Amino acid sequence: VQEKTAVEDGWTKFKFGTSVKMSTYLLAFIVADFKCTEVYTTNNGCKVRTCGRPDAIDAGAGDYSAEKSRDIIQHYEAFYGTDFPLKKMDSVAVPDFSAGAMENWGLILYRETALLYDNEKDTYNNKARVNTVIAHELAHQWFGNLVTMEWWNDLWLNEGFASYVEWIGTTKSEPTWNYLDFQTYSDKSRAYSIDSYMSSRPTSIDVSKPDDITAQFDSISYSKGSALLVQAKMFMDGTRSEPKTENFENAIRKYVETHQYNNAIQEDLYKKLHEVYSENRASVVGDMNIVEVMNTWTLQMNFPVVSVRRYSDELIVLSQRRFLISDSDTSGDKSSPYGYQWYVPVEYQISDGDVQFAWLKPHSTHLIHFNYSDPNAFIRLNIESAGYYVVDYDYDLTERLRTAIKGSLDLSVPEVQGMLLFAKFYGS
Repeated sequence: VQEKTAVEDGWTKFKFGTSVKMSTYLLAFIVADFKCTEVYTTNNGCKVRTCGRPDAIDAGAGDYSAEKSRDIIQHYEAFYGTDFPLKKMDSVAVPDFSAGAMENWGLILYRETALLYDNEKDTYNNKARVNTVIAHELAHQWFGNLVTMEWWNDLWLNEGFASYVEWIGTTKSEPTWNYLDFQTYSDKSRAYSIDSYMSSRPTSIDVSKPDDITAQFDSISYSKGSALLVQAKMFMDGTRSEPKTENFENAIRKYVETHQYNNAIQEDLYKKLHEVYSENRASVVGDMNIVEVMNTWTLQMNFPVVSVRRYSDELIVLSQRRFLISDSDTSGDKSSPYGYQWYVPVEYQISDGDVQFAWLKPHSTHLIHFNYSDPNAFIRLNIESAGYYVVDYDYDLTERLRTAIKGSLDLSVPEVQGMLLFAKFYGS
């Protein structure tokens, strides 16, 4: 609001500043007898408020979301490498709102349960929900609003990316929660529950009618999309590389900088990933066309099983096949442009050695040197459970890994969750 003046008959005239260039679906107006919290100002001068029913705001139920919105915006400015482009960010709790939230630019609408938190009455779960939904919607302010998908076939770019970044925003704003530890199980379990069947769908699909749009608001767009970005972060940077790198984040920053205030398609993001990978990662883990890599994950449904088998006394062989809950009946199956084969990024560790990396390419195998004569030797794949696939060890390698886990092998929370998820879906 630039000007506010009283006019005749008790009316008030408001003059608004010119909006930034934006997609029409992000425009919103609110006319309500609401009240707002005090202003929380970011380091770059953005004014942040939470608004809602006067009695709720007076009771302090909007303070937590306003404060955390400010904090998360500041973290996202660093993550995206671009300052929040608006002068204000209002979040409004609507008593009767069908969606969980809507990321209108600078005026986000929420259900009351997703924005208001009463420290005297509400539970930790209420607080966690408020934080994660805020983190998700604020992620959209850059990835979705500042850069908008060209068409609905790339909806996963909006929702999958916001689902990925919300874990980062929540962890940054509430570091004692260790929230990232839950990302693997939360996203993968939701995605696998759909993506393990022939009734699943590719992450990116053709959209020609309104029903095609609404059908995409599912766990494939949100959870699988997020899990694929976790995997991309892994092959761009490694889960345990020292020193830590930000190749993935730098690609995102280049993408946002190039396409801000405009539309983009998924291949635009892939090209930035490929550009940064080629410059900084290819010499370490091997040259690869990242556009083609990502297409195998987003243009066909389902995911692979990576089989780990004995090849000789000194070699292990990795191979892949498509995972289905029931793979005995493929009648009515959908065709795939890649024959249900993927470029699989594999991080692995032999005993207490360094974490190593390999690409398991479509329709091929990969050999790994392994000393079978050492009874204590073991191998484990999918470090931190960052890859969007399950691992099937043969009996001997399973027993070796089981012995190591019972001994001194210390697994992270995401890796334990990944193994439990494998047992749930693979029955092993």
